[in-house]
Amino acid sequence: MSKFKNGIVLGMIMVMSVTVIGFTQQKKVTLTVWSQDSSEAPYIVKEVKIFNQQHPNLKLTIKDLVIPGGDQPTKFLSVLATGDLKLLPDMICPQHFAFARFVRAGIEDEFINLRPYLEKDGLSNFPSYEMWMYNDAVYGVNVSLCAVVYYYNKEVMDRVGINPQNFMLWDDFIEAGKKLKNATGAYMTPLDIASWNQYLIFALQNDGGIFDKAGNVILDKLETIEALELYKRLLDEGVAWPTSQFYGVGTKQAYREEKVAGCIMAGWYSGAILSSIPEIKGKWRITLLPRFKPGGRRTSKRGGSAYHIPKNSPNAEVALEFWKHLQLNPKAQARRFAFFGKFPGYKPAFKEPIVKQYKDEFLGYQKTAEVYLDAFGELPRFYHHPYIAEAFDILNADVISQVVTNKLTPEEALRLAADKLRKIIGR
Repeated sequence: MSKFKNGIVLGMIMVMSVTVIGFTQQKKVTLTVWSQDSSEAPYIVKEVKIFNQQHPNLKLTIKDLVIPGGDQPTKFLSVLATGDLKLLPDMICPQHFAFARFVRAGIEDEFINLRPYLEKDGLSNFPSYEMWMYNDAVYGVNVSLCAVVYYYNKEVMDRVGINPQNFMLWDDFIEAGKKLKNATGAYMTPLDIASWNQYLIFALQNDGGIFDKAGNVILDKLETIEALELYKRLLDEGVAWPTSQFYGVGTKQAYREEKVAGCIMAGWYSGAILSSIPEIKGKWRITLLPRFKPGGRRTSKRGGSAYHIPKNSPNAEVALEFWKHLQLNPKAQARRFAFFGKFPGYKPAFKEPIVKQYKDEFLGYQKTAEVYLDAFGELPRFYHHPYIAEAFDILNADVISQVVTNKLTPEEALRLAADKLRKIIGR
């Protein structure tokens, strides 16, 4: 425990108590779950009822408590430090950055290795298990797909004869952007110039990134440099709208006024941001990304959260069974999709009618499952690292800001950043 360090996960911690009577040894059990999102509780309540129906000898009830301003890694480390295993939660569901902080603290093996269950089901059914992996053990899997697509305002595009579904390469995207800009003054996408937020999307799509599976720094890998060159080109050629408040009201207003006619972002962006702009309802659609090169990927990934099970928690056995119900059950995953509107991170769930036949009213009743199923097999790998927080800081200060202000070329910035990061981690 000497490696304990504080981690940070923004959001709320929800503590949920599930009373289980009659499980295995016919004893009363309290299953405690921490979630980073308070909206998780109603879904969990419904799944507890179904889980109960599927186990006639069980009677489950739930009581939830929201703790404002909570911090899961810090709280978990604090509980471990007490040495009182009775205080441990039975399941936690942090955002993906938190897992790197658990590894940094040296406590990843405090959680159950879920690889045997995922391999039995088929690892290919889970496109994002590597985000929760360390030393080949897998401690979670994304609850949602988090595949990146190109959102676009079809009405605006139709006016000037642009069909984003026909884009093959990013060159096509840029040429269409020039046509759109000349005809309407609109941009193809906002581009976050304050952080790594969208740049990392390009890097992963092009098989670059920050770290490889072995933990080596790959910021100066050719594919990572090419991604930053594309990022800069979108700005320089005037097809991307630069903003330092990507998730702010200014970007929403730009969509509303049709100043920006599209966006490169993950599947959750529609429900989190676009759906809060009623004026554009029904006008937008989605398609896969253009490729960097013929035969290249048409998607990337951004974001994610996963359930972890502390192996020394009071009721780890029950928690594992409930995790299987949530993650290895196509119908439960489909119900999650119906509840949250976020596509499953489990391939068999795409065969469920509610997912397969879904028509997104906001996106002009488009059958979006067809797009995301195509994206499923093309998702890149994103490997976390104990020093991922330092890497993000370097990307923001030493790469994005330097390239946007023309102080360094993409290659210069990334080579310097790679050297700096290697010195920090000592390899």
